[in-house]
Amino acid sequence: MTGSAARTASFDQVSVLAGTLLGRVDELADRLLETLPHDSHAANNSAGLPRHEVRRCCEDNLDSLLRILGNGEPVGGHLYDTARQTGRLRAEQQVPLDTVLSTYRLGGRVLWEALVDLAKRDDGIDRDSLLDLASTVWAMIDSVSAEVAGAYHRAEMELLRTDEQRRFALVDDLLANRAEDPSVVRAAANVLDLPVDADYVVVTAATADDGRPSLRTPGDMLAIRGIRSIWQQRSENLTGLVVVHQPAMTGLMMLLDRIARGPVGISPRVRGLAEVATGYRLALLALRTVNTGATMVANLDDRLQEALLVQSPELAGRLVQVALGPLLELPAREQEMLLETLRAWLEANCSASSTADRLYCHRNTVLNRLHRLEDLLLVPMHDPRGQVQLRLALAAYDLR
Repeated sequence: MTGSAARTASFDQVSVLAGTLLGRVDELADRLLETLPHDSHAANNSAGLPRHEVRRCCEDNLDSLLRILGNGEPVGGHLYDTARQTGRLRAEQQVPLDTVLSTYRLGGRVLWEALVDLAKRDDGIDRDSLLDLASTVWAMIDSVSAEVAGAYHRAEMELLRTDEQRRFALVDDLLANRAEDPSVVRAAANVLDLPVDADYVVVTAATADDGRPSLRTPGDMLAIRGIRSIWQQRSENLTGLVVVHQPAMTGLMMLLDRIARGPVGISPRVRGLAEVATGYRLALLALRTVNTGATMVANLDDRLQEALLVQSPELAGRLVQVALGPLLELPAREQEMLLETLRAWLEANCSASSTADRLYCHRNTVLNRLHRLEDLLLVPMHDPRGQVQLRLALAAYDLR
């Protein structure tokens, strides 16, 4: 017999054996179900799969395997649909892929044993034919398992995308002040695994032109230190909801300082998920108090005067013009020297001696410059109200 004729005969024999076993699928499904190890049952049970559903799946897949064998179905054909459906369904049910593939291997063994038992009763099937049969069965199991795994991974990716979209939508609901609806808060707490009534701060980090946020992997860095947080990239910033406890606030600021590479804003502490939208608005306000390109973590409570100024840009501009206008009309070199002196004097609590130490010059030099500022600005330098105005004007000038 030629090789081609032998292969044809071998296929005909496999087809006949598979057709015979199609009438015994119920029996084979029972045998496979009994063969499944305890941990496989446990995995199916943890996914909430009743025994009758597991058995029905075994029956459907054994039927499909026998039809593939009997028809010589090419890989990817429609008879593989059952395997693909099983892979997708088990991914949705969160049954581990190893468990699913292990069941297919056991199914292959059940089929092989049944085929051998039939073949032994057939005088027309010799030892070489049995070897061909083994090769055919296990090649089919491998190809079917590949289809199952492919469908499983595709479904898994779809589920991840869907889950990520839901998480994004829930965070967006919280930040957009839709948390007045208790169902939104409950859903966010369950899906995001966040406490409803804990204290939170909202952190928002600017995104650079190259797409990098101003904080490097903040979620991982906080998790290492036992701080729970959720982070989401929005259109222009990376925003985080951070669960805080009283001792953790200082440590949080220190950590963010270490991983910052651009402007970052932090809200005051807010109570519960329902107040996160308020925290987000305040974090954005804190972020606006940092100059573009600067690397700084701005806690709103430490920058309230700057926050007031950025909230009223027209008034801030007018303040600069009224308080510092004559100074800003000077030549650049003299302007810079007097601005430096004014800033150092205010930071030194209006002490001429301390200002001289800061600027590495003589006290009389500082006094002369202060007299020059008084003449220019028409503000008594030791008037408390005038000092407040000058401080605010300098802050507004820096923000500008």
